[in-house]
Amino acid sequence: MRTVKRGGFTLVELLVVIAIIGVLVGLLLPAVQAAREAARRMQCSNNFKQIGLAVLNYESTFSRLPAAARASTNPTSQHGWVPAVFPYMELGNIPYNWNLSWNDASNATAPTVNGKAINQIVIPALICPSAPSVDGRLGANNAAPTDLTIFINPIAQPNPFLTGPSASPYFPNRLPAPDATYHGVLGLNVYRKLGEVTDGTTNSILTVECAGRNQLYVMGKIVTPTPAGTPAATGAWANPRTGIVSSGTDPANPNAPIGPCAINCTNSSNVYSFHTGIANVGMLDGSVHGLSASTPLYLLTALRTRSGGEVSPLEQ
Repeated sequence: MRTVKRGGFTLVELLVVIAIIGVLVGLLLPAVQAAREAARRMQCSNNFKQIGLAVLNYESTFSRLPAAARASTNPTSQHGWVPAVFPYMELGNIPYNWNLSWNDASNATAPTVNGKAINQIVIPALICPSAPSVDGRLGANNAAPTDLTIFINPIAQPNPFLTGPSASPYFPNRLPAPDATYHGVLGLNVYRKLGEVTDGTTNSILTVECAGRNQLYVMGKIVTPTPAGTPAATGAWANPRTGIVSSGTDPANPNAPIGPCAINCTNSSNVYSFHTGIANVGMLDGSVHGLSASTPLYLLTALRTRSGGEVSPLEQ
C-alpha cells in the first residue's frame, strides 16, 4: 500500500511563525498606543476649546468675564467659576445652589441629580482622557475632580527662578506688583472686562492642565498616600480653591516651594498632564496650545498675567 504524506508545519517552523507574529505585534503595539494617546490628547484639547468658548459666551452675555471665585449673598460663602458657565456648556439643567456655599449640603451631599449631589457630578469637559480613572480620585464627599483649572493667587515672590537677567527676559528686576484679585484674567471677587486684559487675549492664559488630582503625582509617579494638606488634594471642580499657583518645581527636591520646572513635574499646584512632553493651555481668545514640558517658568508666568506688558509669543 502506498503511504501519502500529509502536508503540515514542523515544530521548528511553527515556532518561527510564532516568533515572527510576536515581533510584528511588538512593532505594532507602540504605534497603536501612540494613536490612542493622540486621540486622547485631541479630546483633551477639544475640552479646553469647549470651556474657552463657554467663557467667551458668558462674556458676550454679561459684557464681563466670570469671577475666579466670589462671595455669595452670605459673605462667608464662596463659589468657583465653573458653575457660572454651566448654561454655556449645555449644563444649565444642573441646579447648582448659588445662595449657599459650594460645600453646603445642598451642593455637596444632598442627592439631586440621578442620586448624586451637585458636586459629585462628573463634568466630561473637565476630564482629560489621558488622566487616571475618575473613580480613584474623588475628593471629600465624593466630589468630582477636574483636570482643567485656572491660575489663582498672586504670583509667589520672591522667586529667583523668575527674576534676574540670567533667569528671565521678562522680569529682569522685579515681578509684577502684588494683586489681591489675582494676576490672571479671572479675578477674585471681581468681574473683569476684556479691555482690562491689555496683554491681549491671544497672549493670556485662561485655563491650564493640572491632571490627576485628587492624587499627587511627581515626575510621572503617583505618591501614596496623598499627603494631607497638599494642593494636589484640592481638585474638585466646585472648590473655588482648585486653581493653581505655579511657582515651579525642583525635580531634585519636589517638596521645595519653588523650582525651575514649570510643566509636568508635579500636579501639586503646578501645570501637569499625562501627555508625553506637553501640557494643554487654553488662551482667552478660545485657542488651545500644547506647551512643551521644557517651557521656562518665566514664559509660563508671562503668559498667565493679564496686564504685565510682556511680549510672550507661544512660538518661543
